[in-house]
Amino acid sequence: MREPGWTPRNDRRSVDLAAFVHREDRPPLSVLVTDLTEQGCRISAEETLSIGEQFRLEIPHLGYLQAQVRWALDGEAGARFCQETLT
Repeated sequence: MREPGWTPRNDRRSVDLAAFVHREDRPPLSVLVTDLTEQGCRISAEETLSIGEQFRLEIPHLGYLQAQVRWALDGEAGARFCQETLT
C-alpha cells in the first residue's frame, strides 16, 4: 500500500503522439499521448476511459504496451504500463 504524502515522479517527456487504445469487445479508440515516462503516459481521448481499465496502447511504428488507467478526468487519463518493453 502506498504511504500518504508526496511521491516523487519520474522525468516526464512532453510528446504529441497519435496512438490507439485497444480494449476487449470494442473498436480501437484513437487517442493522443501527450506525456510519457518509462512507467506510463497521459492520454487525451474523445471517449472516457475508466479507472482500473486495462488496454493495449498501440503507438504506430513503435509497437504495443499493456497499460492500466490510474486516473481519468475530462477527456484525459493517466495510464501505468504493465510491462517495460514495446512488443
